[in-house]
Amino acid sequence: MNIEALVRAVVSEVARKLQTPRVRVLVLGGRDEAVSAETARRLDGDILFSGEAEGPVDHYVLPRLSCSDMADLAAGRAAGAIMAETLGLLLRGVPVQVLAFEWREHAATAPEALLRLYEGYERQLAAYGLTLLEPERPQTLRTRATVVTEAVVREAAEAGAGTLRIPTGAIVTPLAADTARTLNVTISIL
Repeated sequence: MNIEALVRAVVSEVARKLQTPRVRVLVLGGRDEAVSAETARRLDGDILFSGEAEGPVDHYVLPRLSCSDMADLAAGRAAGAIMAETLGLLLRGVPVQVLAFEWREHAATAPEALLRLYEGYERQLAAYGLTLLEPERPQTLRTRATVVTEAVVREAAEAGAGTLRIPTGAIVTPLAADTARTLNVTISIL
């Protein structure tokens, strides 16, 4: 690898990060280090909690949405200060994300009718702007495919990967190479 190219790439990335303002994330609730760590794992930015934010906020996050709060919000009601703040944000068209829906913890044991009810609530809340905060997608994916096809490259791109690591000796089809260039996926050997 060319050391000069590596140094230029590192300097470029550092300069980009210095010029990009940090994302501000407000967790709706009291300070909790476990919630802070999980939020930081899913969103890169400054993690603040209720009462700590002054100025604009880029993302609003609920740590966990209980079954009863979920039902209330789906019906346009709010019990408690945090849920009232959440409903107010949604009414103003501000998206809110949640780290976990309580109902999903019971998916293996709950009756089918209850699961369908809570799935419906989740869809209703998504229509209001409240969605699950998905974990950040990987920068690099590995494949064990010995023949790397266009489909393999597309799957990596759809997963959010910028680099697809392939085994030594793998064959990359010409269409896969073209697709990788088009989708900005770098193919590298493990």
